[in-house]
This record gives sequence, C-alpha cells and structure tokens, in this order.
Amino acid sequence: MSTVTKTKRLKMGVKVKYLNNEGYQFSYFTRGEPGSQPSVLMLHGFSLNKDMWLNTIEFWKEGIRMGEHLTKEQPQSLCSKCLFQFVQCAGLNHKPFHLVGMSMGGMVAGVYAALYPAHISSLALFCPAGVRYLTDSEFFAQLRELIFSKGSVENTVIPVTEEQLENFVKLCLYHPIFLKIQVKTKRLSLGVKVKYLNSEDYRFRYFTRGKPGSQPSVLMLHGFSLNKDMWLNTIEVGLPFILGWVMLAWPWVFPKDLHLVCLDLPGHGGTTRLLGESHTALAQAKRIHQFQKEGIRVGEYLMKEQPQSLCSQCLFQFVQCAGLNHNPFHLVGISMGGMVAGIYATLYPAHVFSLALLCPAGFLDLTSSESRYSLHDNMRKIKAPTQIIWGKDDKVFDSSGAGILAAAIPNSQVHLLEKCGHFITLERPRTSARLLLEFYKSVCDSAKQKKVA
Repeated sequence: MSTVTKTKRLKMGVKVKYLNNEGYQFSYFTRGEPGSQPSVLMLHGFSLNKDMWLNTIEFWKEGIRMGEHLTKEQPQSLCSKCLFQFVQCAGLNHKPFHLVGMSMGGMVAGVYAALYPAHISSLALFCPAGVRYLTDSEFFAQLRELIFSKGSVENTVIPVTEEQLENFVKLCLYHPIFLKIQVKTKRLSLGVKVKYLNSEDYRFRYFTRGKPGSQPSVLMLHGFSLNKDMWLNTIEVGLPFILGWVMLAWPWVFPKDLHLVCLDLPGHGGTTRLLGESHTALAQAKRIHQFQKEGIRVGEYLMKEQPQSLCSQCLFQFVQCAGLNHNPFHLVGISMGGMVAGIYATLYPAHVFSLALLCPAGFLDLTSSESRYSLHDNMRKIKAPTQIIWGKDDKVFDSSGAGILAAAIPNSQVHLLEKCGHFITLERPRTSARLLLEFYKSVCDSAKQKKVA
C-alpha cells in the first residue's frame, strides 16, 4: 500500500479491520458507529479493492457509518454467499442497510438484494455487470474473442504491454489521461527522468535518478505484467500526513544521491519487441547485460513471464550498453524479476556486488519447460551476499522458498513479512524499502571494513 493511500485513510478517519469466519479472513475499513440511519455497505469492482471508495467518501459527512467489503472476482453465487457471511459476522443484518456496488460489485449487490431483501433498505448500482445488454460493449467483444481463441489472441482484456494497458484504461474511462498525469507527477516529484538507449536492434526505455558514485549502483528488476513504475512507491519521498493538529512527513527512504535506473524489458512498455526471438529468462538476462556501455549504473527490468534464457540475455545486453559492468552493482528483483536476478548472478558473478530477491519465481513449472525450477536448479551457484524477502501469506509463490534459498546460498539473510502477500512493494512499501536500504548499506559497510583491514 502506498503512502498516499495511508495518508488518505488517516485523513478520512477510516480504520482497517479484519473479521475471521469459517475459513475466511475479511479485510475492510469502517468509519462511524451504528445509529438511527441505515449503515452503508460498499462493494468495489473488478480487479480493485476497498480503497477505490476513498475519493468518494472524501465528500461525505463523518456521521455516516459505512463499511467496505473486499470482494473477490468469483461467480455471483459464491460472492453473494461470502457477502452474506460477512454481513452476519459484522452484525450488519441487525437492521436494513444501504448497499452500494460498482461493476462486478454492482452485480453482487443486485443478486444479494434479490436473495436477502429483508437486509436491504435501499440499493445503488454503478454500471453493474451481469445484465443482458441491448448492445455488445467493446470489452465483452474482446473478452469473447479471448475465450474463443483459448488465450492465443492478445488484446487489452489481459494487458501485458504498456500499449495494451493504455487501451484497457481507455475502455474504462472517458478521459484516461489523468492516470498518465498521476504517474508523470510522481516521477517528477521523485526526480526521476525517463530516457532511451539503443543497442543493436533494441531501443531500451528506462528511468534514472542520481549519478554514478563511489557506492555500488542498484539494478532493480520488476515482476510479471508490471513495469519500471512499480518501483516509484519504493523510492518515493514521504508525503505529508496529519497526526492530530500536527503535519508530519516521512523522510526519503532511498537517498537522492543513490543512482537509480528502471528499465522496460523488450516487449514491454517503451522498449522494442522483436518477433520470432526466444524469450527465455537466460536470453533476457544476457540481452539486458549488453545495455551497459553508456555508463548507466542502475536499472529496473520489465519482466514478462517467459523462460529463463532470453531474460538473462536481455539483462546482459542492457548491462553492457548502460555501462553497469564497469563496477559490481547491487541487483534487486521481485517475483519473475527475482528469478532473472538470481540467474544473472550465477551467469555473471563478477558483475553482482550483492543481491536482493523478493518472493522470486523459479520454484515451479511456468509456461515453458525451459523455465521449470530455473532458480532452484541454479541457486547454489550464487556467491554474492543475498537478501531474501517474502510475504508469509504469499499465495502465488509459497514462502517456503525463502528457507530453500537461504539453505543453498552461503551468505544470505531472510525476512518474512507478517500479513503480507505476493506484492510486497505494494503491501509493505515502507518496510520493503527500509529492508532493501539497510541491507545495501550493511554490505557496503562490510566491504569498506575489509578494504581497511
């Protein structure tokens, strides 16, 4: 969760709570107390969560009692049953309440009102799903195309590239430009600059901050379906927040003088995609390594769920073109980017000063037999000091992988985060940033002491 979200929650006076019932842990936020007026229960839409309503309730009076249920993208019957379970557990069924739902949440709200009419005092539906519309929307046309093609056709319903993501946003918004403005504003506030480098047939796009110095540079590799901007929350300056009548601000987590570069991997974002090429992790790592020759010291790798060989080749190409191979650098990778980082450290140990792996892939069968257990098969070759960070509640890659890696890598340390899933940098931005920076400083200090000795 970003600092912006935390600050807004604090400003709105909402409290995040949890309820456990019959195998479920419900996460929700609430404000106010039950009174003579009906309570308000709000259900979010597809791929979103409770925080989507913060901008709405900002304009509401604090006297309104409201709660927001974290719905899952499930068939309507299960969603309605889960919602009933939450209502019972939260005590909302003691008197009729006002139910609000948007998109998929609108469908669930409508079905719930039909199943449990005694619970509902009134209902508000925002563009709900589940209706046989008179005309077919572009979204459903593309969804039907994707289903009939069995996933062989690329479209904006499941965006992978930056262009597809932009097209998906255009389907949902009348004026999608404000999302671009948000990202550009955050880049500007953090002092990062978007740049391009050309190497062979590739044009790499990345952002950078700071200048190369005496300290090792930091190369950061992102995870599947994300891009370089996922690291903005990690390196961002603290925004002001209000505690009582006092305005406070978090300090910089990553110092301004630490040089950072974040890269879009070939086939993603603004970096070239060449058709017909292998996209294994090994190939990508080698290609990014080539990217070093221009003197850039830190990078962020836009990782696609691809086999290991091409990923390693891409990383090698980037490192060469950007000049990162001039001095050993600190390499950071999350999820699929973690797998590539680990493979790169085994292929080019002289380039890697230290390594940080956040819930890395490479412990299970992926889309290709070439990437099966790729990190697991190579982990004993990693010699650099290594930090392993994993969410204890990771439902994508099991946290047992942390212990497996630690047992195989001699100079390693493990951090398991409580109540944290797979998206560590989103769920625990401050904690993950602090751990990354503390480890980086510790290995730098250790290297200095060895030189003195």
